Amino acid sequence: MSALAQPASGVERVIDPRTIGRLTHLLNSCPAEYLAGFEVASGGRGWVTMTAAAWHADSAAARIPLLADAALGRALLAGIDPDWTCRTVDLRLDMISTVPPADETLHCDAELRGMSSDFGVCQADIRLADGSLVATASSQFIALAQEVPWTSPDQGRLTGVSSAFQPRRATTCGPGSLELDYAVDSGMLNLQRMVHGGVQAALLSDGLHRAVQAESTAGIRLLSLNVEYHRPIPLPPGESMQVEATVDRSGRRVAVAHARIASTEGKVQAIAHASFARSGA
Repeated sequence: MSALAQPASGVERVIDPRTIGRLTHLLNSCPAEYLAGFEVASGGRGWVTMTAAAWHADSAAARIPLLADAALGRALLAGIDPDWTCRTVDLRLDMISTVPPADETLHCDAELRGMSSDFGVCQADIRLADGSLVATASSQFIALAQEVPWTSPDQGRLTGVSSAFQPRRATTCGPGSLELDYAVDSGMLNLQRMVHGGVQAALLSDGLHRAVQAESTAGIRLLSLNVEYHRPIPLPPGESMQVEATVDRSGRRVAVAHARIASTEGKVQAIAHASFARSGA
């Protein structure tokens, strides 16, 4: 049985109210995306436009990987049979500009570019309201048998996930290496009751940024982020997640680092690599 309901050669941008309604229902049933204040602005078979409203200033960078993963996943779901869902295999994010202010609304246009068997590739652009390009993103997904989605979370929007991307504790483990502890709760889960892939990417990105920033007093900005998801992550014991981030190279213009999320048994659950530009680079 194949999940494919959209020709693999790409998508035709035809607005479909039924697709918009289905994607909106799925978004409202996903705690991480609902609490983040995301909305489905438009969509059709194999494509979607989503928006991200203003966030808390101290977590402005976190909404970019979270929005990218959410929109890319919705684009895949818009192009496959409604009886199927998906899981992120990997995520690549390339920053075109600096992180926009937290009070700027972001728009993400994502589409399904093709499928092979039950694996799909999606691409997206993230822009400001004036059309300025902020970032590009791409992901591979695996289509899975559909599980019953959650009902809409009853927490208020913008009070949960958008203010959560600050570590409770950061410990120096050696030169260029940090271990960070983040609070993770039910407001950061996806439809499958696992930690949302965009949440994982945001935590890894934050840990990488802090590890690189600790190496220098100069300002830095993210150039690229690559995340590989090794296995689904259930809500961790004690609602605590550890990110280990290490700087691999700290040059005058560019720094490179990697980070990982591991279970309490030491099994790697997700790993990320990132590059950062120094101020003036």
